[in-house]
Parts: sequence; C-alpha cells; structure tokens
Amino acid sequence: MSEAWTQLLSLAVWVGFVAWTVFSVGLVVRRRWASAEALPRRIDTHLNGLDILVAVFILLIGSELARRLGHAWGWVPDDAEPSDIEPYYYLLASLLTFGLVCIYLVIRCGGPRHLARLGLQRLRMVRDSGLALGALLISAGPMLLYGSLLAVIMYLLGREMPTVGHSLLEDLVTSPDVHSKLLLIGMVIILAPILEEIIFRGMMHQSIGSMIGTDHRRLVLIMAALAFTVVHLPALHTPWMMGQLFILALALGWLYERTGSLWPCILMHAMFNLLNVAWALWLSGSPAPV
Repeated sequence: MSEAWTQLLSLAVWVGFVAWTVFSVGLVVRRRWASAEALPRRIDTHLNGLDILVAVFILLIGSELARRLGHAWGWVPDDAEPSDIEPYYYLLASLLTFGLVCIYLVIRCGGPRHLARLGLQRLRMVRDSGLALGALLISAGPMLLYGSLLAVIMYLLGREMPTVGHSLLEDLVTSPDVHSKLLLIGMVIILAPILEEIIFRGMMHQSIGSMIGTDHRRLVLIMAALAFTVVHLPALHTPWMMGQLFILALALGWLYERTGSLWPCILMHAMFNLLNVAWALWLSGSPAPV
C-alpha cells in the first residue's frame, strides 16, 4: 500500500473514531453531563491580576536559579543539546518554578487548611475519575481530528510529522537509563498535572474571572486555555501542535467550571499524559521500565 493511501486510511480511521466519540459516547453520557449544569459553582475569585504578576516574577526568578544550579551541578552542560540535559534538571526546574508558584498560592489562600479556596476540595475518587474519563473521551474526538488534519497538511506540504511532539517525551524515549525513565514518567503523569492544574485552573482561571467578571465565562475559558497553550509552546517540536493543547485546555477549564474542583482536572490531565507516554514508548519500540 502506498504512503498516500496509508495517510488517507489513517484519516478515515480517525474520522470514524471522532464519530464514535461524538455520537456514541456523547449520547450515552449526555444526561449525566447535562446534570452538571445544576452543580453549584464554587469557584472562588479572591485571586486577581496581581497574583498573575507575582507568579510570572516567581517563574522568571525560579527558572534563572534552576539554570544556574543546573550548570553548577553539571546537569546542563555548556552548549548542550536537549538530549544532553539530565532529567534531574527538569525536576529541579519544575520545583523552582511551578512548585514555588504553588507554594505562594497556598499561602495566598490562607494556608493548607484553606486549599478548598483554590479548588483542592475533598477528593471523590469514583466521581472525579468518572468525570475526568468522560471529559477526556469527549475531547479526544476533536483532538484526534485536528491531529489527523494536521498530518494530512504536513504530508501535502512535504514535511514530516514528528511522532513525539514534546521534548520531555523525546527525552523519555531516548534515555537509556531506567531511573531517568521512571523519573520522567513520574514528572509527566503525576507532578506536571498537579502543579499545572493548580496554576492554570486554580490561579489563572480565577484571576482572569476576577478581572473581567464571572459573567464572561466563555472568555475566561478561552483566555486561560491560551495561557496554558502558550506556556507549553517552547517544549513543542512544531507550533502547529498547539491546537491539540488548546482543545485539552478548553476541556479542562470547562470541567473546572462545572465541578468547582481541581481533582477532576488533575485526573484528566494525568490520563492524557499517560496516554501520550504509552504512545511515545510504543512508537519508539522502547519497553516500559520495570
């Protein structure tokens, strides 16, 4: 079978999956999701634009400190390629940037006893996991359709579509060390969803809603999703992949709006990252670390 027919067959498969997602899954869970409209909106809007500025300042200081420490400890060699950077540096950078912002937000909310103001209410594993899985299944259709159309466009333009779109996933695939693989998997599946959802849904969503008003919820969703997408741009191999992240961010923001809790968002984000890790390892033929 020629490559062109393979591309067309792949597109047909994804379009079929989109139809299944939209009609089959959507119709099955429609009543449950419709009942979410009646959920009380418990999103606190005590955060504001000043908190975003403080967070940006912390991110700038933390990234510079991580860079200096990475060079001092030999984790980031001079003129190093991304594949030469030690995975421990990514952990250090995450903790000194997003981690410090999360600590600031916890203090801003009044301490660990008031995490509900940030959206970290009591975890209901069955309910929150079901909501996360349902939102992921529904949003998977548009994301896969976008990816398929992007693959066709790249093929027509004579450009190769990268099989792994994120730098951390590429490091995971190329790393020969089992401990490095486990560290990267833990960061992608556990650490990143928690830190990013606290910042982009817990802080960004609340702050934007406080600035422009909670009556403009669609605009809040779009602006918070754009912020999430732009922050991930440096780690993407092609800017065209921003579309899938934007769709994911919209789904996460919608889920946060409907539940008022970060836990379904964290679980959905973790499921999405888990699927990407499994996909990257399968494409590379690399066995999962044991």
